[in-house]
Amino acid sequence: MKKKANEDAAYAARLKEYDRQQKASWIRNAALRRQYNALIADEKYKATNCRLCPHCNRVVQHMGGCASMVCGRDYHGGNDQSGCVQSFTWDQAKPYVATTDREAKEVMRDLHIPKNKLVVHENIK
Repeated sequence: MKKKANEDAAYAARLKEYDRQQKASWIRNAALRRQYNALIADEKYKATNCRLCPHCNRVVQHMGGCASMVCGRDYHGGNDQSGCVQSFTWDQAKPYVATTDREAKEVMRDLHIPKNKLVVHENIK
């Protein structure tokens, strides 16, 4: 390819643009992988430490103290957040189940796999 690029300026320009796009794709894919790993870690944390409000299914976390809970705020007041403001006990809340609780191989198996894995570029001399 490099020999042909030395002989043909138009081909050299296309090759340079291809290399630029390939590098941009690698950078974008690395960023997406970091974001995906952060989401997986967040899901695992919630599955271990959180439950669902029995009234509105909002994710809640018990920070210690008695088992009395109010959805969307500290039980004894303050720290208001979004929630249905219904009272319940920690034991009444259903466990949070991670939505991405599958192995990466299972996810990959579910993805569409092209019939022809060979990429053919047309109109390139």
